[in-house]
Amino acid sequence: MSKISIYNSLLIHFIAIIDIDIYTKTLRLSFHYTKFLITILYINRLIILEVAIPAETWPILQNRDNIPDIPVHIKQIRSKHLYKGSFSPISCILNQLAMGKAFNKMHKSAPNIHWSEDQQTIFYISEPVQLKKISKIYQVVNKELQEILKWLIFDKAVPDIDLGQVIDSIAWSQEFRCDEYSFIQHPQNKHLDIGY
Repeated sequence: MSKISIYNSLLIHFIAIIDIDIYTKTLRLSFHYTKFLITILYINRLIILEVAIPAETWPILQNRDNIPDIPVHIKQIRSKHLYKGSFSPISCILNQLAMGKAFNKMHKSAPNIHWSEDQQTIFYISEPVQLKKISKIYQVVNKELQEILKWLIFDKAVPDIDLGQVIDSIAWSQEFRCDEYSFIQHPQNKHLDIGY
């Protein structure tokens, strides 16, 4: 009888690979790795649900109209593939999530943001963001917002508003608790009443 390696499963092989942070060349911290596991677990549950009771007829799956008892059928597939302790990749993911949760409770979370040595790249949750790209993003977003604003005001001239004079406070009244309240209604913001 040959020994079956858990890495014969493509899914387990994949989650082992995504544990490697290619930028730091180390394994990811559990704070970051568990979010991948949760996402994969959620997707797998959806796939198993589709396998159990397909929304449409698939050539290799049982037609849902031919399933005599759908709840029993779902329970059988769930016990075979989605339980911790079952011989499935999901069981391995659940074990890793449990260990990650325990580790996360015992240790303080590492910072989400750090700089590269040359100070030209910022890493957010191990994902690199180059500073030169941020300025390009700002220019693109600024242009898009100007076009949207122009569309919203029907191609009219944008009124000049001194933002330093705007009072954005909700402390003056209890009206802020109302759903329709806006800071424009503040008594000192009458200069913002520029019409429809």
